Amino acid sequence: MSDRSEEAKIRKEWLQFRGALYDYHVDFPTLPIVMDKVRKNIGNFKKIGLIYLDIIESVETIHGWQKFEEVLKRISIILKELYSNELRENDIIAMQAARAGKFIIFIFSQDDGKEVDKYFMQDLLDNIHKTIFEKTEDLRMKFLFPETICHIGMDFLYIDPVVRFERNLYSSVSRAHENAYSQTTNFWERRYRELKRIIVNNDIQTVFQPILKFSTGDTVGYEALTRITSIEFFNDTETLFSFAVQTEMILELERICRKHAIMKAKHALRGRKLFLNVSAKGVLDPEFIDGRFITDIEEIGLSVEDVVLEITERLAIRDIDLFKQNVKRLENSGFSVAIDDVGAGYSSLHTIAELSPTFLKYDMALIRDINRHAIKRNLLESLLPFSQKINSVIIAEGIETGDEFDVLKEIGIEYGQGFFFGKPGFLLKNQI
Repeated sequence: MSDRSEEAKIRKEWLQFRGALYDYHVDFPTLPIVMDKVRKNIGNFKKIGLIYLDIIESVETIHGWQKFEEVLKRISIILKELYSNELRENDIIAMQAARAGKFIIFIFSQDDGKEVDKYFMQDLLDNIHKTIFEKTEDLRMKFLFPETICHIGMDFLYIDPVVRFERNLYSSVSRAHENAYSQTTNFWERRYRELKRIIVNNDIQTVFQPILKFSTGDTVGYEALTRITSIEFFNDTETLFSFAVQTEMILELERICRKHAIMKAKHALRGRKLFLNVSAKGVLDPEFIDGRFITDIEEIGLSVEDVVLEITERLAIRDIDLFKQNVKRLENSGFSVAIDDVGAGYSSLHTIAELSPTFLKYDMALIRDINRHAIKRNLLESLLPFSQKINSVIIAEGIETGDEFDVLKEIGIEYGQGFFFGKPGFLLKNQI
């Protein structure tokens, strides 16, 4: 081998080694590179401060690695600005590992040169958190990223001549990481792990409740409903979805519910509609926007026209214009749209009128005992001409008695579902 070839090989190996130790994407060194510098800069201090910043993983699992790296790049820019404006020259920012999305900031002293303390560090941490929140607002609004786009914690690295410096530093990093999540209780953490397990293992069941046309008694569609297989941490499905909202995992949970539902219903629809629940936030799921869910539907032999996206309102709609834009995109792709919880949710009649959904799912709380409550009856009677003007079909939910059913027919409601017709159950090929 020539000297030039050997030199090229050595240079290539060096660049590969360097790339594993230096994150060129964000222009920060990794922890192994700065370790000696940290050791030298400690000087006469008994302790230094350490801030750990961890981008939450749902940014990548929901939106993909490209969006994750966009957030990674943005936060790196914010931290560089903070370094120029607020940190001292000898403070150090590093990555725990290349492309990991985990930043470590070493703070050696306060502005006046004094040793750091918990009050100074807490103020600095709060300021970093606030700055990141403010300067990522455009990304959060555009891509519907979580409010908490990263977790931030802190700890102190105490100088201990008995303990090897490297192990002492790694222990401090580990504690700072734990502190980034320390606001949660033990039960919360166990719930969080259980929700992650459910999502990773698709550990749910799907049942289907028939939707009937009153005049003929025919089943015109099924609403897919999710049931959980374990009740140790979640008493019911509503608790599960509420917790998913709190932990910013609602999109991941809704994804597995949708896919589970279309797989279970693929042989049993026979021209009937499949109603799938989607939160107002879920309407902006990238799977809808880039067509991945349409591909999932078509690959199992169903058509987009078979599916009705039933928009539930677990979350208030923040950006109504963006919401309407995405609802129209879904309809242009072939989906029908239903608005759930009508009469009891966040949507105003003005919003419903602008969306003109195919179906209005009238809330079961307003159906309950409608035969005995004149106000409930009057509310539904007033909604009927409105629905006709916007070409939407009302589906009454939660019908449980014959008396309720009789009143609905008298009013002129044509479709409904509830225990009076059939409880949610599994679909079989030869069942219908």
